[in-house]
Parts: sequence; structure tokens; C-alpha cells
Amino acid sequence: MPLSDEAQDQIIDRLRAKRSEPDNCPICGSDTFSVADLLFNTPMAEGIVQTVAMPMYATHILVTCTNCGLTHMINANVLGIMDILLEDGVARGLIPPPMEATIRADLELRAARLEEAESEAG
Repeated sequence: MPLSDEAQDQIIDRLRAKRSEPDNCPICGSDTFSVADLLFNTPMAEGIVQTVAMPMYATHILVTCTNCGLTHMINANVLGIMDILLEDGVARGLIPPPMEATIRADLELRAARLEEAESEAG
């Protein structure tokens, strides 16, 4: 799914909020990065069984140094930008209502699993 310029700006803001100092490219020292306008979904198996109706996946964005090309694959769930991605896709008509409902349900399930795992970890 291609991303709007506004969504890319929001993603960069979230990345900057989590950055450590220094945040320059470790290869060339540049401080200029871009977010790819496409998302990447990496399939994941949960145990042995993975359903076709509700496959497990990790959504990633690519952040690239605009000087040397070093590219980081960042998990969108961990970064906390799935809300930005969903709203951007819905607003631009890229995600039809039935799919939106499925994605929202999946996000709620993932959030519940994460909360459960964190509470079990103590």
C-alpha cells in the first residue's frame, strides 16, 4: 500500500520521538532519511498452524539514508504506527470497509495478546 506524504511525515515524527543521540547514519554520518512509500508484510507462523483467513504477519516500513542508501526495516507494530497506516489507507480509499473491519479486529487482537504477554512477564 503506498503511503501519503502526510502519513510519511507522521511516521518520521514517531521515529524521531524514539531516537537516541546521535541519530545520524552509522555508515556515512548523514542525518537525512526517507520513508519508503510502500509497506512490507512478513509472514509469520504461530506455532505450526497458520490460517489462511487470518494469517499472522509483521508489517514493516523501510527507512533509508538518502546519502548512502543504508536501509532499516522497522516493525510498524513495535513502532506503534499501525493506526497511522490504517487511517491513511481508509482516508484514501485504499482499504475497503470490510477489510478495515478485519484489520481493526486484528489490531485489537494483537494489542490484547501483547498486553497479556506483558502481564505474564511481570
